[in-house]
Amino acid sequence: MLGQADKIPEETKTAVADEITAALDISGASPSLTDNDTWTLITEINILSEIDSTMVSERARQLISYAFKGTANLPADAFYVTSGLNLLLDTAKLLHMPEANQADILQSISTYLKQQIFPLQNKSGGFGPSGTIEPLTTGEVVILAKRLGLEYPNMEKLLLNVNTHFVDTGWATFYIETVDSTNYQSTYFCIEIAKFCGYDNYDKKKVEQFLAGCFKSSVTGSDAVRLEDVYYAVLALKALNGKLTQEESNDAQAQCSQLAKGLINVSASDVNVQFSFVIPLSKELNFQLPEDVKNVIPQLAGNFRNSLDSDKNMVSAYSLQRLWESTENNGRAITAAEMHIYLNSVYGSDTGAYNVWATSPPTSADQTPVYKLFPDMFQTYSALQLLSDMGEKLPDSEKTVNYILSCKQQYGFSQAPASTVTDLGATFAALMMLKQLSP
Repeated sequence: MLGQADKIPEETKTAVADEITAALDISGASPSLTDNDTWTLITEINILSEIDSTMVSERARQLISYAFKGTANLPADAFYVTSGLNLLLDTAKLLHMPEANQADILQSISTYLKQQIFPLQNKSGGFGPSGTIEPLTTGEVVILAKRLGLEYPNMEKLLLNVNTHFVDTGWATFYIETVDSTNYQSTYFCIEIAKFCGYDNYDKKKVEQFLAGCFKSSVTGSDAVRLEDVYYAVLALKALNGKLTQEESNDAQAQCSQLAKGLINVSASDVNVQFSFVIPLSKELNFQLPEDVKNVIPQLAGNFRNSLDSDKNMVSAYSLQRLWESTENNGRAITAAEMHIYLNSVYGSDTGAYNVWATSPPTSADQTPVYKLFPDMFQTYSALQLLSDMGEKLPDSEKTVNYILSCKQQYGFSQAPASTVTDLGATFAALMMLKQLSP
């Protein structure tokens, strides 16, 4: 529409101008840049500037001018504020306002970007939750840095990670962390998917060397091997070769024992899901854990159970599966009856899927996150494994199979029917469930 301004009826232009006038009457002379209504008003002025800048009133121009004065005290928000600043500069440029090129204003915005926004960059080189690249946010920061003549930090890393999401003729979802050279879980998923599809045209020896390296890794810090990594490396080697070699088994046991001993002095506040892989690992590797490690696990399981009791948003089929597998029959932190109450709280009887608590996308910068239940393929897979371990079945396996099939996309499976974005974990979970539930 904006590329064909000459085809827009005069009454439409007048309506937009009248809407801006009415909004200005409400907002007053000095609106706040932390107010979502202000950014809505600036957006309307930007649209009218694109259509016909001569219809932008002097009051509207004054608002844009005043808005620039508020750029010195903005909160550190990589999306709402950064996109707003781009919008503000675009509008000033369309209206040929001096603020678009005023040195002190551009310097103030540059300082804000360097001091408040660049430090929010994550390990991907972009901006987003948990090391992921959120395209809109990252794009706004890149654009703002370029127009201000600033060097975007870690641009090479960002470009590399963007390219790792390229699949066929487009990009896979950026809300999944880029493929990591030490992602043992993803490697296991890929091996199982390849087996399911009858695909074996890959370098198995290279994969085996990578997996076996997990058991000898002595890396410390954020890249240190975890019990979860050892667990998935063991599963992956078994899926690849049927069993571990004696050397691989010995190394895996040694690594497991060393990591498990780190749990002995873990306080209640530091408990995390890693302890829940100790018992499953001892079973996979068929070895006895040291007594001091075995003795501390019930306490950690109890702490984990308490964390689920205190925050319902943490309850998921996966967390419940981890809790159940973390202990053995005589030391359960939760009874089967209690487990069913929890599982039923996240089961979608209408879909046959198990749900996960997540927040809906906010409609404004100051909106309080609202948690809702969303169907999730991997959570459904976790529930099936948990119920199988308990010697029980899904409430309605036919409905669950229909849910799985409704998530089938051209390449793989999505987490829910409403999504067209495929996911490695969802694809693995879907195929394993179809295999498990087939007659």
